[in-house]
Amino acid sequence: MKALPHPLAPELRMVSSRDLLWLICSLVLVIAPHALRAPWWLTLLTLCLYGWRLYLTLQRAPLPSRWLVLAVTAVALLALWIEFRTLFGRQPGILLLVMFSGLKLLETRTHRDAAVAAFLAYFLVITNFLYTQSILTAVLMTLSLLATTATLVGFAAPQRDPRANLRTASVLLAQAVPAALVLFLLFPRVQGPLWGLPQDAYTGMTGLSETMSPGSLSNLAQYDAIAFRAEFEGPAPLHALRYWRGPVLWDFDGRTWSIGPELRGTPPLPTEGRASYRYAVVLEPHNRPWLFALESVASVPERARLTFDGQILSTTPVRSRLRYDLLSVIAPEPPPSKPFDPADYGTMAEHVGVAADRLGGTVRDVSALLGTLDQKLPAVQKVLDETTARGKESIDHALRGALVVGIAIVVAWAVAAAAVRRVRPRAPAAPTA
Repeated sequence: MKALPHPLAPELRMVSSRDLLWLICSLVLVIAPHALRAPWWLTLLTLCLYGWRLYLTLQRAPLPSRWLVLAVTAVALLALWIEFRTLFGRQPGILLLVMFSGLKLLETRTHRDAAVAAFLAYFLVITNFLYTQSILTAVLMTLSLLATTATLVGFAAPQRDPRANLRTASVLLAQAVPAALVLFLLFPRVQGPLWGLPQDAYTGMTGLSETMSPGSLSNLAQYDAIAFRAEFEGPAPLHALRYWRGPVLWDFDGRTWSIGPELRGTPPLPTEGRASYRYAVVLEPHNRPWLFALESVASVPERARLTFDGQILSTTPVRSRLRYDLLSVIAPEPPPSKPFDPADYGTMAEHVGVAADRLGGTVRDVSALLGTLDQKLPAVQKVLDETTARGKESIDHALRGALVVGIAIVVAWAVAAAAVRRVRPRAPAAPTA
C-alpha cells in the first residue's frame, strides 16, 4: 500500500501571495544587472511575466494554460534568436535563464515549484560575476542572496514574521562566511574563463585588436583594465624612454590601419646601446599572440619569435596570465655598414635599366587590373542589388511571421479564457423557503 504524502509536504502546500511577493522581489534584485545588458524587450517581457503572475494571485484567478505558456516561450525564443542569431553562448544562455524565471512563475503553484524558482535565482547570482566583479555588483548580489535565503526560510515557515526570516537568513549567511574565506584563500585560481562555450569562451577579453580606425583609439583609452605589469632589475628607465611595443599596424587602406603580411626571416638582435635593462613582464590574457616589450628588445622569450617590424609573437594566443623575462637596449647602435663599392653592384646603367623594366611591367599590370575591374563593376553592382533585395524580402518575411505568431497567441489566449469560463463551476442557487 502506497503511503500518502504528509499534508505539510512542499508539493502540497500552496504558495501564498506573501511568498510570491518575496520571490518576485528576490528575482528582480538578481536580474537588475542583467537588465543593463539585455535587450529592452526581453527585460520588459520578464517584468510583465512577474507582474502577470502576481496579478493572478491577487485576483485569485487560475493560472494560464500550458499551451499559452508554450506559445509565449516559442515567441520569446524566436525573438532571442533574431537578436543574437544563436541560442547558445554566454549572453543568449543567461538571457534565456532570465526569461525562464518569469515563465517558471507562471506554473508555480506549490512551495516546491517556488523553491525551484529560488534555486534558479541562486544560479543567476553567479552569472552576474561572469561580466564584472566590482564592489557594487558584490553588494547587490549579497542583498540578493539575503532576500532569496529569507524567501526559502519563509517557505518552510509560512506563518512566521518576515523580520524573523531575515534574521535567520542573516545568521545562515554569516555562518557561511568562514567557508567562503577558506575557499577564497586556498582554492587555486583558474586562469582563463571559468565558464563558457567554445564559441564565446574568450569574448570577455578586450584590449588592442588587429585593426584601428578613427575613434577606436579614444574608446580604448577609456578602458582602464591592466594590460601588463613590468618589474625591472635595478633602476627603471625614464618615462620618456618607456616605449612599449606590441602589435604594429603598418598597412593602411585609407580608412583603417591593420597588420600587414608578415615578412619572413629573423631580424638581428641589438647587442649594444645607450643603456640596457633587464625586466620581467606579467601579461594579462588578451586572446592574442602579442607580447609587450620595451623598445628595442635584445632577447626573445621561450615559445615566441621576433618579426621584422619588431613584434614579439607567441606561438599560441595568450589566454592565461603569462610571465616572461626580457632584455632591452635603449637607442641601439646600428650594425656596421659596408662601404659602397660599384664593383659589387655592377654599373649604374644596368640597375637603372632593370628598375625601368620593372616599373614598366608594374604599370602594365596596374592598367590591366584597372581594365578588369572596370569590366566587372556592373556585375558586382548587380550582385549587390540582388543581395539588398533578398535582405529586404527576408526582413518582410520575418515581420509577417512574427505578426502571424502574435495573432496566434491572441487567439490561443481567447480560446483558453473561454474554456476556463465554460469549465468554471457556477455557484449553487440559494434554497427557497
